[in-house]
Amino acid sequence: MRFRDFGSNNPRHEEIQILMKLLGKVSLLQSLLLFAVLTSGVGLVLVCGGFYVYDSHDFREKKVGELIATVDLLGSSSNSALKFEDADLGNQVLDSMRVHPGIRSAVLYKETGQVFVWYVRRDLTGGYLPPQQPAEGVNWGAHFLSFSEPVLLEAKAVGKIYVEEDFKDVKARRIHFAWITAMMALACMTLVNCFPCGCGESSHNLSCNWLIPRET
Repeated sequence: MRFRDFGSNNPRHEEIQILMKLLGKVSLLQSLLLFAVLTSGVGLVLVCGGFYVYDSHDFREKKVGELIATVDLLGSSSNSALKFEDADLGNQVLDSMRVHPGIRSAVLYKETGQVFVWYVRRDLTGGYLPPQQPAEGVNWGAHFLSFSEPVLLEAKAVGKIYVEEDFKDVKARRIHFAWITAMMALACMTLVNCFPCGCGESSHNLSCNWLIPRET
């Protein structure tokens, strides 16, 4: 049986020796520094993730509240139009949604469920049809949030109103949050790399010294 030569001329043997020399240069301070960087990174991810979940939930609640308030205002302004079937007045009420770019559509239904008048945002003109039987209450879709409720006049239902709002502000908020998170991470990494240690060198130099041997 022949044994493989592990002498000094073996390339693998030389690689192992280089690796052992590099590992031997890792001091306790450098190990603690590396551990601090890793734990800080994990902590930053957890904090940002928790804040994102809270912020998303809070923003969704506010968005629903604002949409309900808008629908209530439209309903109270259009009850007479539904009662007396005044289409001009109904269109005038719904056209006020043009000042709200997030509103995709607004529809008034007669008491029988038939579409009375409706408003659609300009970019959706020609490709949008109002739902025939919209579900009442808050509904989250893939691309929009909707809310529907009865329109009352003297405590009697005279029809129904349905309004859709898109998610453009939600997407913009997510992008803004991602930028803030990236800036926070960059600031933390810069602080760690530039923080002076007890030996008078920056942590960046300490983390690299074990890879680049000093000349003696």
